[in-house]
Amino acid sequence: MDIYLISGVNGMKPKLLLNAGTNFSATTPLWYTLGLNNHYAHTGHAKEHNYLYHMMIDAKRSIDTPSQLNSSVRLTQKWEQTDLIKKTKKKEKKRDGKDGFMHVYPEMTKRSPFIEGKWTLEERRDFFDNPELSIDKYIKYYLKHWENFKCDYHSMADFSNTNACLSVEFMEKVKPKLLENFDIKVTMIFRDPIRRLFSACNRVHSKAHGRIIPAFKEWVSGGRMEDNVYYSEIYDRHCQVWGKENVFMIVMEEFSTEKLSEFLDYPIVHAHENCYYPDMGSNAPEYAGLSDQYTSDKVDLDKDTYQYALEHMDHIYKAFETTFGYIPDKWQK
Repeated sequence: MDIYLISGVNGMKPKLLLNAGTNFSATTPLWYTLGLNNHYAHTGHAKEHNYLYHMMIDAKRSIDTPSQLNSSVRLTQKWEQTDLIKKTKKKEKKRDGKDGFMHVYPEMTKRSPFIEGKWTLEERRDFFDNPELSIDKYIKYYLKHWENFKCDYHSMADFSNTNACLSVEFMEKVKPKLLENFDIKVTMIFRDPIRRLFSACNRVHSKAHGRIIPAFKEWVSGGRMEDNVYYSEIYDRHCQVWGKENVFMIVMEEFSTEKLSEFLDYPIVHAHENCYYPDMGSNAPEYAGLSDQYTSDKVDLDKDTYQYALEHMDHIYKAFETTFGYIPDKWQK
């Protein structure tokens, strides 16, 4: 019989899981899997607030510049929108027959019974609406949440996709204080780079469907590729800071609850539904709570366009192979 110790109890430091993206790669199903389905980790008020990323970019600017204030504005918007699991339309509920899910969704948001009524307005504003960002506030945020969640969860988590963009220099600066307060683990989930980038392009041009394929070709031929497709670099940066033994890479198309359980030393039994796999493009199933997935691909990625992208993005696959020793079977197809 496996025995799993509860962190933050009997002198043990609480656990904090940093998920380093990547967007359009099923981070939301992974979030549900770890939180809603298996009660391993909770993210607090919202799935992501991008606090560390804002700290990093603001550190490069004067505190008096408008861009510094913009970061807090974006955080405020996150606070106002922290019901990140949007209310599912009635027709969706009727079609998939999962009305019961609607009763458990609130526990993943600020409406969780472990959050509601336990934060003063001043405390919320200090984190979400204060232009002076600091690692001390970040730590305080998760420690306060942990005091309320430790009876029912194993860890806290930060699922901000921009964690994938954190530099080694910045992470090294915040590392001492984070490790002083938390046992840090890092996960990251990667999807076929071309299909991930295509979904991102779909989202940008969602109101001009006829523009998506031409725009995507311009993206790949012109080198306009988001940092989040350079998977090897994301992995290497986090391994350099946190140690390879504390970093776990997930290939979305090969997701295994068994391997994730081994890494977390916690039983992950039920994986959440994922609209991106198997890939059905614009015909993706409309699972409750995953509108961020099934609304992303407005048009389908045809074979010729995929091949065109592969000619320009082959170096990304080769870099992955160099780092991890293989190219996933479901990629490049």
